[in-house]
Amino acid sequence: MNFICRSRHLFFVTFLVLSIGVAIMSSCSKAPDLSTSGSQGTASEADKFIADAEQKLLGLNIKYSRADWVKSTFITDDTEAISAEGNKDVIAATTELAEQSRRFDGVQLSPDVSRKIKLLKLALVLPAPKDPTERDEITKLAASLEGDYGKGKYCSEGEQGKCLGIDELGQIMANSRDPE
Repeated sequence: MNFICRSRHLFFVTFLVLSIGVAIMSSCSKAPDLSTSGSQGTASEADKFIADAEQKLLGLNIKYSRADWVKSTFITDDTEAISAEGNKDVIAATTELAEQSRRFDGVQLSPDVSRKIKLLKLALVLPAPKDPTERDEITKLAASLEGDYGKGKYCSEGEQGKCLGIDELGQIMANSRDPE
């Protein structure tokens, strides 16, 4: 795979993560004071819930996006762990907020707030595990898989110790017409 294809892949992954983050941020909500938990919320509480959630998720998504960029640029076990931690925080917050937003089901809300709560719930089409240990494992696995792609090397059998990274292979494939 050449450098351009790798760049496109990284751009696509980054774009996908940021798009999901923006969709979540523009549609989510932070946990309100649930001192009256179990009771149905009001439209004004939903407005505050959404405003607080947007702030919380914005901060978490920025932190995660930065960590993921560093991981994609400097692929190490440590940067994978940092990215996985950021992703885990975003998933945990989104899951918690989506569950808390159920408090506003059936409440007459403004179209904007109603749309944001619906998008928050849709962000969990593939729900993350509720168990923190399982959620930790799945985020580490996702970060590791992308890192493995970037760390991949081809070592030819004919040349001892000669291994080519993805950039070197991309150059060969871009410039060589020799099928061997």
